[in-house]
Amino acid sequence: MHELTAIAHLVRQADTIARDRGCRRLLGVTVRVGAFSHLSASALDRLFPEASRGTALEGARLRVETGSDPMDEAADRLVLVSIDVED
Repeated sequence: MHELTAIAHLVRQADTIARDRGCRRLLGVTVRVGAFSHLSASALDRLFPEASRGTALEGARLRVETGSDPMDEAADRLVLVSIDVED
């Protein structure tokens, strides 16, 4: 399942950023699905809770943006856009 691999990679990436910056918990994460990506926003939403279990993203809100620019260098993948940290 391509979505599971993509969301697991994203969770590891965001968790590493959070821990490197001393954040124990993230409130939300925003990702962009590229225009040519074969990823489904609904599948990412469904897989995110399990993929984030035991990480700084556990319980965080996932926001999925859909890219529309076919010329975007990330048009074929999932990109971490931002993370919202707990104060």
